[in-house]
Order: sequence, then C-alpha cells, then structure tokens
Amino acid sequence: MGILLWSIISFSQISKASLQASGLTCALCAKSIYTNLTSLDFIDSVDTDLETSSFLIVFKSGNKLDIDAIRKKVEDAGFSVSKLLLRVNQAGLSIGRDKKIKIGDSFFHFIDVKTQQTSSSFEMRIIDQKFLSAKEFKKLTAGSKVSCYQFSKSTPCILPEGNGGAVGIFHVTL
Repeated sequence: MGILLWSIISFSQISKASLQASGLTCALCAKSIYTNLTSLDFIDSVDTDLETSSFLIVFKSGNKLDIDAIRKKVEDAGFSVSKLLLRVNQAGLSIGRDKKIKIGDSFFHFIDVKTQQTSSSFEMRIIDQKFLSAKEFKKLTAGSKVSCYQFSKSTPCILPEGNGGAVGIFHVTL
C-alpha cells in the first residue's frame, strides 16, 4: 500500500491565469467573455488577445479562487475553455506523477509529471474534460491509468482521510 503525499499551499499563491477560449469569431465575442470574467470578485484584471482567442487573468491577492466559476463565466458567454494555465508562486514544492496539492479549497492531482522541486514559480495546466477540447481530452485520457481523470470529476480521486470527498479536484500537468 502506497503512501499519499499531500502538500498544502495557500490560494493567494496562484497569481494569474492564461485562458484560451474556443468558438470566438469576433471582438464582440471576446468582449462578452471579458465582461463575464471581470464580474468575478476575485479577478483583478483581464487582458484580451484577439489573435489567439486568449485572456490573461490577474487575481486579486488574498481572495478565494474559484476555477469552476471562471469556466462557467466563459460558458455563460456561449463559449468553452480550450486551455487554462495557472501561475503558481511557490518555490521548492515537491511535485510529480500522481502527487496531489491542495491550494485553497481545491485539490490538484498531477498527471504524467516527472518528480521535481518547483522553481520560484511554475505554470500548471488544468486537463479535466471541461477545460480542453473533446479531441484533446480523449487523446490525454487514452493512456491514463488514473480512473478519476478518465471520467473527469464524476469519479472521485482518492483523498486522505478527513477531507470529506473530492470537492474541487482538478487534474493538472506542466
């Protein structure tokens, strides 16, 4: 029986995100997503790049981050998230294949990442079904032996005792 290693870091250490949306066809589409994202109280600013259909999101320091709320705001605008990268400011964090980290109220489960210590900051990519295109999700899960990742958040990953379930678990890679 293996031992699960968990690390806990505070939510304020995720400083920004890069989000790419699919389905954008014009500046009005981007404006709709921008308006929805800036309505979230934990977001400080959003910069839009129309050429790449991407948004650079800066989070307010000390506020609780809600990753699903970001996705829902993009979907409410009529689009979907095709890529979400989170910038984590944490040096010396031990990460690797099948390791889990708790940040704020969310758990992050690393998939196919070699064991390493993080530098002063690093980016992790959310690779759950609702944060990728259907084609990319199918490609990534095809070789995965992690059953909770194969079915996204519908099947809970194993959490240590006392955590009360798999609320807010996201699968990530570098």
